[in-house]
Amino acid sequence: MTLKTRKSMQVLDIAGEVNYPILEDTTIKIIHSIWEAKKKEKRGVRSLTYDEPCSAEKTVIGTTLLKGDIDLIVLGNNRDYGLYRARLIPPDMRADRTCIVWNNLPETQGHLEHKVRPYKEIGFNTFLSRRDFEPYFVKKFS
Repeated sequence: MTLKTRKSMQVLDIAGEVNYPILEDTTIKIIHSIWEAKKKEKRGVRSLTYDEPCSAEKTVIGTTLLKGDIDLIVLGNNRDYGLYRARLIPPDMRADRTCIVWNNLPETQGHLEHKVRPYKEIGFNTFLSRRDFEPYFVKKFS
């Protein structure tokens, strides 16, 4: 899917394994926090996982957000470990510029509410399956 638009945007990807659409005449810079942290980490890749973020990943997330100009933050729930990373995102960037993605969102409303409640309590309000991310991204930026 290709859209006609003219802009440049930056995405902080704290999810991994998310498909981004191609937007015509648009430059999308995607900063992958875990991959960047692995580059910086001296102890090797075995010390970094998608679980609780290490200090190298916290540094990547923090410095990226401090530089500003981030249009969207994509945060993976990652077996419920996303909440650790969610707390690293400044409160003013949570509601409008962050989406939480799951491999599959829970089917039942009660189970869904149980999963998203901790994120809602700290200011997040966009929750998607990875499958629904691409249409969301296209709608948001077209």
